[in-house]
Amino acid sequence: MKITTLIDGVHGETDVTELIRTDGGFENDHEKTTWVEYRRKTHPDEAPVHRSVHVTIKEGVSLFPVVGGF
Repeated sequence: MKITTLIDGVHGETDVTELIRTDGGFENDHEKTTWVEYRRKTHPDEAPVHRSVHVTIKEGVSLFPVVGGF
């Protein structure tokens, strides 16, 4: 499987076997966020070459928030 990457300023397709995958996440009362990033196996300390993020909102967002009352 290949994914889109940005390596040395060039967009391309890289086989996932050449990359290190790291997953993470964050969750609170309002949202759940998960992410995945890929780094090159040959340069693991350099910036990621691909990142994906997914955010799920748990509570509805009010279109008319209460600012103040009389």
